[in-house]
Amino acid sequence: MTPWNCPNCGAPAHVYPGQTVATCTYCKQSFPLAGTAPTPPPQPVQPIIVIAPGEPSPRSIAMPVRRTAAGCGVVSALVPLVIFGVVGFFVYSGLRTGGLVAGGWNGSEPLVCGGNDSVEATGVTVTYASGAGINAGGNCHVKCTRCSVKGPIGVVAGGNAEVDLFDSRIEAPQAVVAGGNAHVRMLGSSSVVGQIVKSGNADVTAPPGTPTLGATPPAPTPPAPPRRPTR
Repeated sequence: MTPWNCPNCGAPAHVYPGQTVATCTYCKQSFPLAGTAPTPPPQPVQPIIVIAPGEPSPRSIAMPVRRTAAGCGVVSALVPLVIFGVVGFFVYSGLRTGGLVAGGWNGSEPLVCGGNDSVEATGVTVTYASGAGINAGGNCHVKCTRCSVKGPIGVVAGGNAEVDLFDSRIEAPQAVVAGGNAHVRMLGSSSVVGQIVKSGNADVTAPPGTPTLGATPPAPTPPAPPRRPTR
């Protein structure tokens, strides 16, 4: 059989060799075959890409996209490293005010803290020619373990500051000067060479026998009533 198309509806019609008239099986239209060539099967249409003048070609478009994606990947990988470096710099260098390093005290300078600071130190041994070794104010909380402070003044605390010294030693004419609502506690095996000066509502816990100025004097003992003579 030879493939033909109906000239009336375009449907395919099968024609046998030697046949001169064919009848369409779809529209029932008869048509002569003499002098009519079979319709060739449709060929696949190839896509045509038209690029207007001045527009980039498909290759020139794809390449920058790949380079841009790679660049974004590199930038995304570097962002955490940059943030980590900046934070580390400020933690190490930006918190050195008053001898502070990352929330601790290294003893290179007198300790000065205030606000809501919280400072911890261990094994710091320092000697100062002037001023106080530890200056705490505001709501600052200082915790020092096995620390040794020598100088004219050991600890100055005011406001609502709290200074806790564990197994530490203070050698100063004025070992502790506390005022306001401050609390200074010498705990464990701590020792004090010097005197305690208190004012306001300050509270100082020091080893027994430490001389204290500003302490509340004991209430006077009322005199005993006179004894009646016995007969």
